[in-house]
Amino acid sequence: LLACEPPREPRLGRIDGAVSCVGNMRPSPDWEDGSFFGLHWDYEAMVRENGLVTESIASAAKRAGAARFVYVSASSAQQYAYGGALMGYVDGKEAGEVAARQRFGDDTCVVGPSLVLGGGRFAGLQKAYRAAVDTPLVRGQTKLFKALKSGVSTGWVPQDAVNEVALTPPSDVDAVARAICACLLDTVTEAQLGPFREEQRQEYETRGILKDKERQGAFDFTFIDGTDQILTTANECGTPALLAAAVAKGSLVATGDANGDCLRAGFLQWQ
Repeated sequence: LLACEPPREPRLGRIDGAVSCVGNMRPSPDWEDGSFFGLHWDYEAMVRENGLVTESIASAAKRAGAARFVYVSASSAQQYAYGGALMGYVDGKEAGEVAARQRFGDDTCVVGPSLVLGGGRFAGLQKAYRAAVDTPLVRGQTKLFKALKSGVSTGWVPQDAVNEVALTPPSDVDAVARAICACLLDTVTEAQLGPFREEQRQEYETRGILKDKERQGAFDFTFIDGTDQILTTANECGTPALLAAAVAKGSLVATGDANGDCLRAGFLQWQ
C-alpha cells in the first residue's frame, strides 16, 4: 500500500466491517541540513502514510460490502498539539477521518488514542509512565492550567497541549482493541456517547476551535477521544461477554471462547 503512488487499494473478499490502524510517525531517513541533527519529517510521506492509505482502505472496504468502518486516528489533544514538524501527521490523520466519513457517513467510528503501550512490549515503561502521570496531582494541574489559560487572551494554545499530551496516561493496547471491537460491533450506545461529546465540546471550546469543529460535523459520528474515553468504552461496551453477544447476533465469529484472551484482545474472524 505504502509503496504505490497513489496508494493501491487492497483486494478484499466479502466483509461486514473493517478497521484501519495504518499510521506512521517515523522521521524521514533522509538528512536535512539545518535541522536538529538532520532530523525531520517528510510532509508528503506523512500525509500519504496516515491519510491516503486509509482512503484506499475505506474505498476497498465499502466496495467489499462493509457496513461499518473503524479508523484508529489520534486524540484531539494530540492533533491540536502536533503542528509544526509533525503537521503532515496531523493533516494525514484528519484526511483519513474525512475519507472514512465520506464513504461510511454516520457508520464511521474513530478511535483516537495518544500513546498506546502493552501487549508484552515495554511493560516496565508503561507501568512507570502511568505511575508518573496518572495521579490526581498531575491531572489536577492540567485542569487548573486550562482554566487559567481560558481566561487570558492567548487561550489554550498548541504549545500548552504538547504538555497535556505528554502528561496523558498511555492507553493499554488491550483497552484500545476492545474499544475498536465495541465500535465495530455497535455496542456503544448514544447514552454513552452523549457525555463523550460534551467533553469534546468543552475541549474544543477551550482550544478556541469549537465553531470550526461544528462546521466540520465533528459531532455527527462516533469519536472515542483519548485515554479516558477509550478505557470507559472498553470497560462498559467492550467486555468479552458483550462482544460475544454482539458477535452471536451478527455474522462475525470470534476466535477463542467467550472468556478467551483472543476475544479480549479484539481478534475477530470474518465469515
